Amino acid sequence: MRVVTFPDELGLSSELSEKVLQWTRYWAKNFINREDLPNGRPMWKNGSDVEAWVAQGNDIELSLISELPDYQLHSRWSSYAKNPRFVDSD
Repeated sequence: MRVVTFPDELGLSSELSEKVLQWTRYWAKNFINREDLPNGRPMWKNGSDVEAWVAQGNDIELSLISELPDYQLHSRWSSYAKNPRFVDSD
């Protein structure tokens, strides 16, 4: 069973598909999902441009709504991304 769906498989434009992939890659590279004991919070790497990443995500959301009018978008990434503003000191 495959658990990953790529943007182009949803019928998105190639431009939006590439934006989604780049946006996701940035998150995977810069968001450290590890324990920050004793608080246990995930962290952004030092130097990550979280504000720009959130702005790009907002633009992607609007484009998804436009390109997929028959679907409802239930987005929770924004509150999750903005919450852990902890910078890695490594």
